[in-house]
Amino acid sequence: MKLLVLAAGIGSRFGGAKQIIEVGPNGETLLEYSIYDARKAGFDEIIFLIRPDIEADFRSNILSRLPSDLRYSLAYQTLDFLLDKALAEINGEKQLDPRELGQREGGLAESKRVKPWGTAHALLCAGELFKQGEAFAVINADDYYGRRAFEAVGSNLFSNPGELCFAGYRLEDVVPASGTVSRAICTLSADGYLEKIIEHKKVWREGKRFFSEQGESIVELSPDAAVSMNFWGLDYSIFEYAWQGWKEFLSRYIESPTQEFLLPDLIQSIVEKKRARVRMLPASERSFGLTNPEDLQEVRRRIFGFVAEGVYPSPLFGSWKIKSFPRLWHFADNEYGECAEFEDLFMQAAMPWDVLKLLDSYLRSRLDAVSGEKIRSSIPKGVHIEGDVFIDEGCIIEEGAFIRGPAWIGKGCEIRSHCYIRGGLLAGSGVVLGHASEFKHCILLERAQAPHFNYVGDSVLGHHAHIGAGVILSNFRLDGKPIRAKCLDSREKFETELTKFGALIGDNCEIGCNSVLNPGTILGERSIVMPMSLVSGTWPLESRIDI
Repeated sequence: MKLLVLAAGIGSRFGGAKQIIEVGPNGETLLEYSIYDARKAGFDEIIFLIRPDIEADFRSNILSRLPSDLRYSLAYQTLDFLLDKALAEINGEKQLDPRELGQREGGLAESKRVKPWGTAHALLCAGELFKQGEAFAVINADDYYGRRAFEAVGSNLFSNPGELCFAGYRLEDVVPASGTVSRAICTLSADGYLEKIIEHKKVWREGKRFFSEQGESIVELSPDAAVSMNFWGLDYSIFEYAWQGWKEFLSRYIESPTQEFLLPDLIQSIVEKKRARVRMLPASERSFGLTNPEDLQEVRRRIFGFVAEGVYPSPLFGSWKIKSFPRLWHFADNEYGECAEFEDLFMQAAMPWDVLKLLDSYLRSRLDAVSGEKIRSSIPKGVHIEGDVFIDEGCIIEEGAFIRGPAWIGKGCEIRSHCYIRGGLLAGSGVVLGHASEFKHCILLERAQAPHFNYVGDSVLGHHAHIGAGVILSNFRLDGKPIRAKCLDSREKFETELTKFGALIGDNCEIGCNSVLNPGTILGERSIVMPMSLVSGTWPLESRIDI
């Protein structure tokens, strides 16, 4: 299922681009926590709707830090998108099929507009990325919704195709202690379907009482009032409704510099005209977000609290958000349906190389916890095993292999002839430990491959990383001094306090044959090293290195 994230707001009340404000212990944004929850709930593709002028910052602060296996697309909200076409149809010059929504057109018509046209217009801007009959969800980038809300909306989209829905919250759970916010107050039928939704532009609390400014009047609201926080479950039919609503909006407000075409207003029109029923899915968690500057402290307090309670890992995606280092490793459930392998080890590390310092104790703890047989694959003659070694099911071990513990070898690994494992090995599922290759005090994550004539010492190979024949991960300085790690964005170096430290290789990296990586080399995800290269230092994700 797809999730559309509305991230094009200008943050006028907040004072800037709140969608990229850091709120987590490692610089995570609210948006990243929503993505984490959405993926856990079954959403597997994200569409980010942004403004073109924030694209560079969005890529740097958000996209560069997301999991490498996340499928995503970008869509753009511009003031002139579908404006001239809508005006032409309004004026009777041309009749359009709603399927032409993806056809962009330049030329902003006469208007005083500077502010984006609103969330329903933002929805239209992403229309070209959806297919007929496709169900999807929509959220704001600067609000927190909670895991169970994603599970409820995702489940309803799957179980009730064609039915529109939204996550509904109690008013007292979505209004901050200070400042004013906009909230969409809902009236429901006895069976839980939406009858009316009204956007209240200025809502605030005074103790346990809640108020809204309606024109020149102040109205008190019930703390139990149902509220939409703009978390919608929709299908493709919404684009036809939005197109008609867009024309109606422009007919009235084309000259307005501030009036917005909002999703709650669009949904209200759909309900009034009985085009569809919209079910409320009661949310059991609180929703909060960034509207005013004073919200930031409270949002951070709550997120830090969730992390302390174990609701979220830290770092969130198993990558070091310290800007001095590239994204390296992402952990997800493996192909056997098991929880992410070794994620608990990596979550303990303050700096990326700390996993090497923690490796010995982690191996002992993991080996001591094994119940039953530790050798669970067939061992042919001519294979030497000594020390504390665990070999899981489905491994292929060829004659001549030498395995010294402590060592942990996951499901379906391949250990080729004359492989030399010197101890301190942690190998995930499906790893290839190659012919005439040596492994010492190292971690190979799921599906990593070191297949021929390699040396891997005091190093980490990320998920699906591959090193070609003859690749050496050098782990010791000739002068014997501790190895320092270079920062990505400056000349500063970190003292690792390690005299043995090879390389940290990110997920899906490719290292060409006969290359040498000098001690302390760090390669960001999806980097490529050309054959016969001599590599040092720290490299950003998706680097192409030919030295």
